[in-house]
Amino acid sequence: MIHGYAFTRFLRLLTAIAILAAGCTDSSDEYRRIHYACWGTPEQERAARALVDAFEERYPHIRVDVSVMGYGQYFNKIQTMMVGNVAPDVFMIGVNYYDEWASRGVLLDLSSEFEDLQREAAIMPVPRNAVKRGSRVFGLPITVMGEVTFANLDALREAGVDIPDDEGVTWEWMVEQAPRLSRLSGNPDAPTDYAFPVQQPFVFLRQWGVELFDDPYHPSRTAIDHDAAVRAIEFLRMVYSEGYTIPPDVGRDVGANLLFRDGRLAFTFGTYMLTALFEHEVDFEWDVLPFPAGKVSSQAMLGSVSLAVWEGTRNEEAARKFAHFAASPEGARINMGRLRTLPVYHEIAYGEEFLGMSPPDSMVRFSDAMREGRAAPHLYAPGSQQVSRIVNDRLTEAIIRPDIPPGKIARGIDMDLDRWLDRMRRQGIF
Repeated sequence: MIHGYAFTRFLRLLTAIAILAAGCTDSSDEYRRIHYACWGTPEQERAARALVDAFEERYPHIRVDVSVMGYGQYFNKIQTMMVGNVAPDVFMIGVNYYDEWASRGVLLDLSSEFEDLQREAAIMPVPRNAVKRGSRVFGLPITVMGEVTFANLDALREAGVDIPDDEGVTWEWMVEQAPRLSRLSGNPDAPTDYAFPVQQPFVFLRQWGVELFDDPYHPSRTAIDHDAAVRAIEFLRMVYSEGYTIPPDVGRDVGANLLFRDGRLAFTFGTYMLTALFEHEVDFEWDVLPFPAGKVSSQAMLGSVSLAVWEGTRNEEAARKFAHFAASPEGARINMGRLRTLPVYHEIAYGEEFLGMSPPDSMVRFSDAMREGRAAPHLYAPGSQQVSRIVNDRLTEAIIRPDIPPGKIARGIDMDLDRWLDRMRRQGIF
């Protein structure tokens, strides 16, 4: 007896044999095989296979092999495969690598497919801006890792903390509530060890009104407001000195999300993918709030994920079809049902099909995160990862060396970025 999955594969094999036996020569009907790679968990692999099954049903002459890798080594592996000329035909790519690889010419131009998708449904502003470079697009957006605030509602009730309306979720509000929530800041009656994490210190620069460059797409000079940077650094230092947040060594060894899961953290910040972790592994009531606003901006740091096609693909037509299908509204609905990605289309993101999913109760927070915001490293250009490291290194120095004046830290960021920009010019990148 042949069981369901084996029977499905058996039917596909018969279909392939029939096509080959018929001696088809038309390129639209020929049997094709492509390789699709993504990162993620076993659940991500199931989501990828559900997507592939739907695609193969639509295009029975195309077969898609799936590779799911751990995120930690994913980009190194893809890059190694490119060098070896055996890269996947279609693969997921994050915003940190998007411009780097596009500038090297290893990604096919998908502008035509992008325009086709926009005619099918309106793409939200953040995912659209994350992939469009002038009139060209090198990846089709499939999700935005927009951060929101995850809240332990039981801990907040125990501490007597009332949740404000959307406009009231600010870093100042978080700090005001922190003494009631942080045992390790000196309150033995607090329900949690820490109030909130600071996973990306450079978020304070953006939200305190600091832009690193004159143009995030084509930077020509640094544009740091030193006074605003000093205020952001002073706030960051205060948060650490009061014991409200996780010390860097604890955060590195344990991780904020695990502390939240275990009830030791009142708030954490993260993307929609955390819902899969918290849904079955916490024994308290939780929900999501907007990402805290800063002094100037309410923009959260956002990461965009798109599908790229390798320029060395031997089955370009099939690869383009799969990328288009996976990034289409139909593909978005398949992925959405697997609790892994956010739909990048306005009508789906704000439709009852998505907003009615639970947990959490406040799904609209994830959709709102796609209205505005920019990439996490402040830059939509090659070298964004280097920029992130430069800024984070200086802000880490500010945390562990409180004796260094904040103005000196701000000037250090400016000088480091200016030197980086000069190197990039000499290399002909800018």
